Amino acid sequence: MAPRTRRGKIRGNGDGALYYSEARDRWIGVATVPDPAAKDRRKRVKVTGKDKAAAKAKLDEILNKIKEGTPAGSATETVADVLRQWLAHGLDRRKIKSENTVDGLAWAVGKQLIPAIGGYRLRNLECEHVEAMLAAMTARGMSSSSLTRVHTTLTRALKWAQRRRKVSRNVSELVETPVGTQRPSKALTVRQVQTVLNTVRDDRLEALWNPRVRPWHAPRRTHRAAVGTRRPRRWRDHRVGVAQAP
Repeated sequence: MAPRTRRGKIRGNGDGALYYSEARDRWIGVATVPDPAAKDRRKRVKVTGKDKAAAKAKLDEILNKIKEGTPAGSATETVADVLRQWLAHGLDRRKIKSENTVDGLAWAVGKQLIPAIGGYRLRNLECEHVEAMLAAMTARGMSSSSLTRVHTTLTRALKWAQRRRKVSRNVSELVETPVGTQRPSKALTVRQVQTVLNTVRDDRLEALWNPRVRPWHAPRRTHRAAVGTRRPRRWRDHRVGVAQAP
């Protein structure tokens, strides 16, 4: 026997319908809207909510977007689907010269973004989801550069989806990248550099450490300039054995 459903208040024509599903323990809103790309030139949109007010708000938001010509997004397409599509078809390989760049984007998508927010429906993704993801990564000790890479990758993927009318806005652009852990610098201090220079002073390899010391075999700049600017010999300087006119 099919689970019972409880119908809500009858809504106006074109406003969809609301009902409660005991099997899912949620309120569901449905509506049929025009879709020129569909076979019968219409499609059915569906939303869910914990209570009637939440489901009604989601359904009204989608219907208002459709009336304004704003894309409402697919009901089944997830963030993971869009990220994989963007990684496979959205990158301009003519502008990407290094495979390391592609590997970095694949790492951000496969290892960070999809495990964190890939399960969300694309049209339901909010700024709070992105902020919670970045906060969790910060708490795990991710560096600032890695956080920036992950956040930038998500922004690029959603911008690609926005151009294809899969989403109405790019929520990632509205979120600030948090500050991650700072790795200790491995550069020498001024005192350490001075100690190294004093140690190699008068050594035969001192020129490798001190840029002010010129190696004995390095040609001088004045000599190279003189060779490059030497005047060519004239043809009359090569005439040998030709009698000179009196």
